[in-house]
Amino acid sequence: MQVEVAAARFDRKHGVEIRGIAIGPAGADLSREALISIKELNLICQPTLEDLLNRQLDVKTIVVRQPVLRAGRDTAGQWDAARLLPLPKFSDNSPRILIEDGRLELARSADASQPPLVLHAIDLSLSTTFVTADDGLAKKKMLSVEASIRGEYMERLDLAATLDPAAERWRAKGAIHALRACPELCGCLPADLPEPWNRMVHLNALGTIEFDLQGTGTSTDDLQLAARCQIARGSFDDPLLPESLTDLSAQISLRDNLLVVDEISGRMGKTRLRATVRREDPLKGGPARIVVNVSRLRLDTDLLKPLPAEARLLWNKYLPAGEIDLDGELLFDGSRWTSNLLVQCQNVAFSHYKFPYRLEGGQGTLTLRDQHLSVDLIAMSGERPVKIRAEIENPGPIATGWAEVRGSKLTVTPRLLEALPEKARPTVEQLDPSGHFQVYWRGWRDDPTQTKFHSHLILSVSNGAIRYKKFPYPLSGIRGMVEMRDGVWTFSDLEGTNDSGFVTCRGKLVPAEAGAELTLEFAGTRIPLEEELRDALPAHAQKVWNSLRPRGRIDLASTIVFRSGPQTLDVKTRIEPISESASIEPVDFPYRMENLEGTINYDNGKVTIASMRAEHGQTRLFTRGSAEARPDGGWVLQLDGLSVDQAEPRRDLLIALPAGLRKVVSDLNPTGAINLRGSLGMTRGPHSYSKLQCRWDIAVNMHQGTLQCGVELKDVFGEMRLTGAHNGETFQSTGELSIDSLTYLDFQFTDILGPVWIDEQQVLLGAWAERHQGKTDNPRRVAARLYGGRVIGDGWATLEKNPRFGLVASLVGGSLAQVARESLSGQEKLKGDILGHLNLQGNASGVHSLVGNGEIQLQNADLYELPLTVALLKVLRARVPDTTAFNASKMKFRIAGPHLYYDQLDLHGDVLSLYGKGEMDFDRRIRLTFHSEIGAGNLAVPVWRKLVGEASQQIMQIHVDGTLDEPHITNQVLPAVNEALQQLQADLQTGVPRRVAPNANTRLPQVR
Repeated sequence: MQVEVAAARFDRKHGVEIRGIAIGPAGADLSREALISIKELNLICQPTLEDLLNRQLDVKTIVVRQPVLRAGRDTAGQWDAARLLPLPKFSDNSPRILIEDGRLELARSADASQPPLVLHAIDLSLSTTFVTADDGLAKKKMLSVEASIRGEYMERLDLAATLDPAAERWRAKGAIHALRACPELCGCLPADLPEPWNRMVHLNALGTIEFDLQGTGTSTDDLQLAARCQIARGSFDDPLLPESLTDLSAQISLRDNLLVVDEISGRMGKTRLRATVRREDPLKGGPARIVVNVSRLRLDTDLLKPLPAEARLLWNKYLPAGEIDLDGELLFDGSRWTSNLLVQCQNVAFSHYKFPYRLEGGQGTLTLRDQHLSVDLIAMSGERPVKIRAEIENPGPIATGWAEVRGSKLTVTPRLLEALPEKARPTVEQLDPSGHFQVYWRGWRDDPTQTKFHSHLILSVSNGAIRYKKFPYPLSGIRGMVEMRDGVWTFSDLEGTNDSGFVTCRGKLVPAEAGAELTLEFAGTRIPLEEELRDALPAHAQKVWNSLRPRGRIDLASTIVFRSGPQTLDVKTRIEPISESASIEPVDFPYRMENLEGTINYDNGKVTIASMRAEHGQTRLFTRGSAEARPDGGWVLQLDGLSVDQAEPRRDLLIALPAGLRKVVSDLNPTGAINLRGSLGMTRGPHSYSKLQCRWDIAVNMHQGTLQCGVELKDVFGEMRLTGAHNGETFQSTGELSIDSLTYLDFQFTDILGPVWIDEQQVLLGAWAERHQGKTDNPRRVAARLYGGRVIGDGWATLEKNPRFGLVASLVGGSLAQVARESLSGQEKLKGDILGHLNLQGNASGVHSLVGNGEIQLQNADLYELPLTVALLKVLRARVPDTTAFNASKMKFRIAGPHLYYDQLDLHGDVLSLYGKGEMDFDRRIRLTFHSEIGAGNLAVPVWRKLVGEASQQIMQIHVDGTLDEPHITNQVLPAVNEALQQLQADLQTGVPRRVAPNANTRLPQVR
């Protein structure tokens, strides 16, 4: 160390006087860096020069005037003033030391720019006395100190202390008046304060302290402290507090290692705090009791800062807000803290981290007694109260106990849905629920080793509504129960309405690692088939709906399974139409079918139709089938077991048919009762311009119907099997005829069998139909029964504005007797075999268009009862003939319009034969000419027959007119002579040259 002295004076009467003393580190500028400087130091004694030189001064008193001690701590925390120790020894005696007007400067930090803490006006008296020892014999030295100090942060410190150097025991008593506690003061203390006393750096207050300290050496083991402290007008600005603590006052005492805070009070905004503290051995963390009263404490996140980690964790689980009143008692037994707290909630909001639905306006109590928490609260959900009760042991990670929540007439809100567990929330949000409900929830845990609390939730829904986003069909007026047990949700006894429809629902929501699975089972009665239901279906199902255009009401049962992980939806529905109201009218077949009955099953885009029945007027339809939307957006409809009874081909049915098929049916113009059996398939592509395609395999059965195939077919009974397809533009169909009976021009054909071909241009029958299909080897022909014989033939008809037709047919084995029974009343005795052939063409304009030819032969016949035969025999004046008068006939004819021209009309008998020609209208009017021959005409020698025949024609001719049923017969003898005479007479009268008479054998023109 380096010492500098400005001056010194020796006085035998008064001693030594030294001025301008400065002591500091070696080499330092002591005018600025001195650790201690003394203005004047007086060593009061009466020394001799010899004593001075020998340093044996007998100093009685040392007076130190205006000393200045500058102290600071280095980076290691050591005080540099400690280097002044030990103090110099001036004599063997212990002189009295007086310090007058001293000054102590304590550096606040290593930063020289910061002003030091200054204690000034230091007056101190240090004296030594000798007292009798405890044994009563020896004397011991005692040091006494009296001091008065003023400083920057106090008005005055009065101190009286004694020290027993031998025993190193000491005692200090005193008082600090008007102490101003502040952070600056704490920063100047000689050592860092331990927890939690280091928080005192944030204190600002005025106080008075009275103290009495005694101890041994520097040890704190037997330190005894008695103190009283009064604090007033204080504030505490700890950043851990949400607001500054103001109006702070306290009465604190410490005696016999017992710290007592009789009352400490203050304000923190609107919050009022009061506390009393009693702690034993506070420096060693002894037992403690703290009683706290806090009113109107505002709960916000700023309160988290002073709380321990466990309390902060609990806070974050509930995130409370609002105001509370707190009465509490904290007890410490030396090893652990226990608490007895009563919290009165005033308008508190909170939520639980596992169900973060915010309840507000909470009122009630929370009581914590020795790790047992009781909760009794009422909080508000919207405008409805929710009751919360709980009994919890050991709140925290190993808590056991239970908690209950009850509420009624609560409202489903978006905030409530957001509070659902993360795995279940997306699925429940898909339901888009709304309405009111009653809630009961209980959570509990009996075994602290269990990882989770059990959870049981019951929601009683009243006047609720849902609109499932994956099937957005809204239901309202919902009542029922939703229950959750440990994360598994159950929906039961739910019922609701949509319009007049009534729907019940049950289901389950099961959380899983890959996402929740929601299963809902709906049952609906009298559900209206409206656009609202259609729009709820998936897009592909909507296309099927739009194609079928259903109306009315249905009963349904539907199962919906939604898996939130893979985002898959499984929909299965069974639909049963209510017959008196349900109908469909397909877009591509706009034929309204009403009174639907049956079952329709929908399974993820595929529709199955089972036992479906419908009506259209008198028409009855039965079918089963399926419909399916294809991945490309198109759809397929297949109807199997199709049965249509009493179908009426009226205008509404024709309009419903595809254009090509409509033309065919319109041209055929069927009438009468038509029944259908078979299958029908329809397909449409994904685009709006895609055309409907059809395929069918149908048996068409007619009962007393008519058809226009160029000619009119009447009284059609029987069936035609058709298999074909329509591609949206053209169609074709092959088939088989199985007609029991039909009538054409009063001819009844029965047992009609054979192939048929129909397209938009023509109808082909028999071999023509077979050849059109490429079957050229032995093509089949149409076969039928006519008058007991067999008809084999082929036919065709065009389907155009004026249809044309053609027919080639042959009759074998016909019965004349059957013709008589069926067509010739009163001539039942006719008999014979009929063979014939017909080639006929025409169009639908009428019988005048008919053109053709044919041939008929009668064999083994008895033609006596024919009116024509009877009349001819009478003209011939024959006796009444027997049944063999005419037994054979042969006719060749041509057809031209309504006329039949007979180029050959022969009647053969064993005695007499007639040979004729002529014509007949379709109204059975006849104009015939015969001549007779004797004998069997079919056995005559040809030359003889020719000679006789020509002679007989010149001798007599028979003319027949009238009708076939009432013929008029005239005969003409020598017809050539009569004709010549008549011609001569005419020429004479008119002067016209004579013409050559036409030959009676002149043939009628051939019409082709």
